[in-house]
Amino acid sequence: RHRHPIIMFTAPVFDAKGGVAAVLTGSLDLTKNNFLAKLASVRLGKGGYLYLYNSSRVMIAHPERGRVYKQDVPPGINPMYDRAIAGFEGAGETINSRKIPFISAFKRLRATGWILASNFPQAEAYAPAYRLQHYLLGALFLVFVVSFLVVWLLMRHLTAPLISFTGQIRALTDKGDAVPSRIAIETGDEIGVLGETFNLLLDELEDQKRELKKQLDFSQILMDTTPIPIFYKDAQGRYLGCNRAYEAFTGFSRDFLIGKSVFDIAPPELAAVYHGADLELSAKNCLQVYEATAPHIDKTQHDVLFFKTTFPAADGNLGGLIGVMLDISERKKGESALQAQKEFAESLVQNSTVPTFVLDRGHRVIIWNHACEALTGVKAAELIGCDQLYKVFYDYPRPLLAELVLDGKLDCLPQYYQAHAKSSLVPEGVQAEGWYQDPLGNGHYVTLHAAPIRDASGGLIAAIQTIEDITPRKQAQDAQEKTSRQLQLILDAAGEGIFGVDMQGRVTFINPAAAQMVGWEQADLLGMNQHSTMHHTKADGTPYPVEDCPINTAINDGLPHQGAAELFWRKDGTSFPVEYISTPIREHGELVGAVVIFKDTTERNLAEEQLSKLSQAVMQSPVSVVITDTFGNVEFVNPRFTQITGYQPEEIIGQNPRLLKGDRTPPDVYKNLWSTIISGQVWAGEFYNRHKNGEMYWEHATISPIRNGAGAISHYMAFMESMTERKRLEEQLRQAQKMEAIGQLAGGVAHDFNNILTMVMGFGQLLQYAIQPDDPKRAHIDQILDAADRATNLTKSLLAFSRKQVMLLQQVELKELARKHTKFLIRIIGEDVTLKTSFAEEPLTVLADSGQIEQVLMNLATNARDAMPGGGELCIRTEPVQLGKEFLKLHGYGVPGRYALMTVTDTGQGMDASTKGKIFEPFFTTKSPGRGTGLGLSIVYGIIKQHGGYITISTQPGFGTSFSIYLPMVPEQVKTA
Repeated sequence: RHRHPIIMFTAPVFDAKGGVAAVLTGSLDLTKNNFLAKLASVRLGKGGYLYLYNSSRVMIAHPERGRVYKQDVPPGINPMYDRAIAGFEGAGETINSRKIPFISAFKRLRATGWILASNFPQAEAYAPAYRLQHYLLGALFLVFVVSFLVVWLLMRHLTAPLISFTGQIRALTDKGDAVPSRIAIETGDEIGVLGETFNLLLDELEDQKRELKKQLDFSQILMDTTPIPIFYKDAQGRYLGCNRAYEAFTGFSRDFLIGKSVFDIAPPELAAVYHGADLELSAKNCLQVYEATAPHIDKTQHDVLFFKTTFPAADGNLGGLIGVMLDISERKKGESALQAQKEFAESLVQNSTVPTFVLDRGHRVIIWNHACEALTGVKAAELIGCDQLYKVFYDYPRPLLAELVLDGKLDCLPQYYQAHAKSSLVPEGVQAEGWYQDPLGNGHYVTLHAAPIRDASGGLIAAIQTIEDITPRKQAQDAQEKTSRQLQLILDAAGEGIFGVDMQGRVTFINPAAAQMVGWEQADLLGMNQHSTMHHTKADGTPYPVEDCPINTAINDGLPHQGAAELFWRKDGTSFPVEYISTPIREHGELVGAVVIFKDTTERNLAEEQLSKLSQAVMQSPVSVVITDTFGNVEFVNPRFTQITGYQPEEIIGQNPRLLKGDRTPPDVYKNLWSTIISGQVWAGEFYNRHKNGEMYWEHATISPIRNGAGAISHYMAFMESMTERKRLEEQLRQAQKMEAIGQLAGGVAHDFNNILTMVMGFGQLLQYAIQPDDPKRAHIDQILDAADRATNLTKSLLAFSRKQVMLLQQVELKELARKHTKFLIRIIGEDVTLKTSFAEEPLTVLADSGQIEQVLMNLATNARDAMPGGGELCIRTEPVQLGKEFLKLHGYGVPGRYALMTVTDTGQGMDASTKGKIFEPFFTTKSPGRGTGLGLSIVYGIIKQHGGYITISTQPGFGTSFSIYLPMVPEQVKTA
């Protein structure tokens, strides 16, 4: 503020880590009466004086206050002045800047680099000599010698103080940093004053040296208490010292280090590194930081981080360097671990099956994994470092998702991605979806995920992006959405009422037609109980308790319920008759509610026309429903279609139904089908189609066109019902009718033939009685009677098949009957066939003719024997069974109840399907002529049928035959005692 020239003194204060913690400063006002002002006020004689300046020619102290802090001695004006700046110390004659001759002396103060100078006018210094010269000029030559001696002594006496003064100054400059001796001049003249002033200056310099030594000692103490190793060297690289931490870290003592170079303590290779770094630091004169290893006296080495800088000498030149070392061995270990983690993470990314890449802050590719290469066909070597990655995915410049994350331009997501959102899993992450075309032209629908990568301080350093190909899921989703749209369109367009209820009977959805029919707004009905709003009374008007509501059957029992002639109530209190079906809804196998489809029977025709469009009814239809376009490509199938054909919707949609085509449907059928439906007519017929697993099945189909609002055919709808079971039952019915017809024919023929045989046998016996035994004609009559007897047995067999044979029914224990007949059967089957039996412990009482049952066993055993010419095994087994709906469904006949089951199984040749179908027909046989009549199994069939039982056969060529005979058991309450 006072604008005075000052001198600032600064000294750094270091902290424990070697860093500058503070700066100690002091100032000296050059205009005040201080030490420097006193120095400048010293007078040497009359015209001599002291002054102080620095190497920049700035005057620090001068008797003339106006010259302080001025650079008013340009180079070349005062040669001795210039020589002192260049380093000269001593005395000599010179001319100052004002052209006055002076005797000048110069001394450089090494602690500050300042130059202390004294000027003594030559005229004043040589004034006694000048006076003596005048004296001599007036003297006589005769006394020249005496005068000369006198003058010499006088000059010696007069110049002794000055010579002593200049000699001691020269000695002072020669001693360097040694403690100088004081100038011993005690004269009272100006030379004495000058000597006294110089002694004061020397005392001041000594004080400064002592203070400097204290500071150096304190600095060494500070360094020794610093826990960080510190060392310092001279300009030639020799150690000047170190602190205790350095001694402890390296094992080298300070005394050992001083004067040594790095080549004396480190291996040659490492010493060369240190020396090169020192040379570079000396040349650049800057802060040097680098990593290296530091040797220990035990030959071990540590990873360290060096911080080194230079310090100047007193003359301003390079004095040396000082450095600190930080032990980074643990950090290096951590870095190695981090590097291992980094490599592991990169390996994870590279080997991930999800295409993944990473961009740095400059949008350059730094990671491009193998999955990306497989997806795009572009190798990582072509992309690493590339900052135009869009070219891989697009034909025009545009940012990728990761680039938007890097640039913080997430508000631009709608501009580039139609579907996008924040990530629910990764903070700051985003996701988007879209189509991508690979190099082969294949379209892929991909999900993109991108997130920033930040460093430990939170700074953004990169972004990662993944590309997941979800094309199948997208296609399935589109198909599902398409189906949902179709269903919603059907619901909205349906004339029938459709609504859903949850497990509490609350309405979960309702279509417009249903809401309109009951007089409610759709939104008002949602959440309301259907029983209290729409269906709370029976057809006669009596209330329905909620627990008895038939609609709730679907949610209570999980069973569908169909109602007719029921009443639904409108909001205004009026009712209308309905026909409805309540069907349970299951989600993942769990009952979650029901859907109710109803129609107002007052408009039945309209409801029936619209019913086909109700998607929910179609989905739960018991018949297969298929909707195709006008080219026959499938657009929709219901679950029943999958059950019948085995094809899932995704497998058949887009395909042509000819995929199901069998080889037994004539081509004309398909031609007639297309000509009929193209003309707008309804076609009905049968197909013999092929199941996905290769099995064939019969199907009845009704195919009709679907017209759009303009009346043009837009689709075709087919309703197909499996007829395989019906065909099988029809075949069984035809077989039963055939057997019945054959039986009736055989019975009628046998009855009439039996009447004829009665007459033949009667008249034959009369002839036999009338002829003598030795009459030759008797033999002919015996042959007639034998033939008639054989014919009689034949008629009995035919009558047995036709179930017209007289039976003697009584309660018989079936297993006992079979057991008693075993010995007889053994004789029939012979030695090569083994008979095994397994009889139930429970009594099997049936109402039967024992003789006919024995006939059944004998015929079956005979048939088994003939089927095993090389021997085998015959097994007879009895057990009680309960026939139910399953038996009726499988065979197409039967009355439920308890039956005694007798199974006769052989290990013979078995039969094919053709033989099996004719096995019970009379006179059918597979044996060679003369080996059988073909009536054995037909008799068995007739006897079992006459007993009210059933007989089934299971056989396969090469795997034997099994006959199962079911005879009704006598109820316990009617058994005889």
